[in-house]
Amino acid sequence: MSTAADDPHNTTNPAEPNPTNPELTVDSCSRESTSAGDKILKSSTPVRHPCKYTPPVPTSPLVLGTSPGHTRQATRTPRAVSLVEYLREEPRTLHIDPHLFPTGLTPGDVVEVWGNANCGKSMLAVSLIATVLLPLVWCGVQIGGCDAGVLFIDCDQHFSVFQLVNLMYCKVKTRLKLARSALKEHRQGKAANTTIITNIQELTELLRCSTAALKDKVQDMVQGRLKGFHYIRCLESVQYPIALASMDEHLARNSDVCLLVVDSLSAFTWYDWIYRAGGKFVELKKYYDKVLGALLANVKKYKVALIAVKQALFLKTSEDTTRKTVNDGDERDESVMLEDDDMEEGDMMENMMESEYLGYAWVSAVTCRVITTKVRVTKGLLSVAPGNKNARNVDSNCDVKEELFSAEVIRNGESEKLHFVITEEGAVWRQTA
Repeated sequence: MSTAADDPHNTTNPAEPNPTNPELTVDSCSRESTSAGDKILKSSTPVRHPCKYTPPVPTSPLVLGTSPGHTRQATRTPRAVSLVEYLREEPRTLHIDPHLFPTGLTPGDVVEVWGNANCGKSMLAVSLIATVLLPLVWCGVQIGGCDAGVLFIDCDQHFSVFQLVNLMYCKVKTRLKLARSALKEHRQGKAANTTIITNIQELTELLRCSTAALKDKVQDMVQGRLKGFHYIRCLESVQYPIALASMDEHLARNSDVCLLVVDSLSAFTWYDWIYRAGGKFVELKKYYDKVLGALLANVKKYKVALIAVKQALFLKTSEDTTRKTVNDGDERDESVMLEDDDMEEGDMMENMMESEYLGYAWVSAVTCRVITTKVRVTKGLLSVAPGNKNARNVDSNCDVKEELFSAEVIRNGESEKLHFVITEEGAVWRQTA
């Protein structure tokens, strides 16, 4: 039986061997025909048939399912990470205040400043903001700042940028005075605290300036550091969840932000309790679990610290308690122990009178709680220098009554009570004699 290869009239040539790869041949189907006379063009370049082409062996055994011994070592593809995550891959510890935070604020810390109205909560927060914005060292002087950015969400509308600038200016002015006196004692050969001086030459050149020129330099430095202060104003309850959700965009754009401050979390609690939760604490807690969950997620995502101010809305003051009679007190105790219909199982009204109205997500996320109260004293106070726990000024002979605020710091199950006063430098810590 004759084949196509034995036919002398057959013009089709058999498959030719491929000089590059003997296993691959140049078949007749790889030849192109011209439209002029259906003439078969023989190409001098070997053509690989697509059906017979063997692709190179992949580097990963997961592609073909082969064992790792028959392939090269698989290479791991890096995970797609945003630019912000690369910039924040080395989080910073903020050494804001050695009294409140002896080991500093680490990324992810959630601090709750809690107390009644007019107890110095907002002023304490603004004082900490000023410390974070200021540089660590400036012109050879140890300023003690963090040189970091701050994102501030104002819900109470009590914030004043002029107050913040004045605090920063007064803090720098006080440090310059201490550095000047330390340099003078050092030149006189006396024992001086030179830790505040980092460069004697730079400090000497700074002190040679006139008073007006020195003031201008300090003001220029303070105004330059305000570039790291980012402000969001929230006027209504409708804007509250939007403002907290927009922090994702703000933190992504500003990689210098290391501290997030909210004043205050309880600004719209009464409105939310009535109109969003229908007067039920259960629904209020569910709402705040959702809203504050976005806040806590951004804190964890961008590795920043959070300081939030919260007012004790459901606590009665001691003055109101003393006005009640014994019978009223008995009725109040009975009403406190009664379970409300809108409570979950196990929830009593006495639990809601403390700080549980923000939901369990927030309560479980708090790593440090600062409880502020107000007291009045006349003597026995020692002023504590910022950044140093040694007493600086003795005010025991002061006859004028001065408001003293106490701050109970609760951290890791341990409690420590501190005292501070509000001055032109912000919160100044004091020791009671």
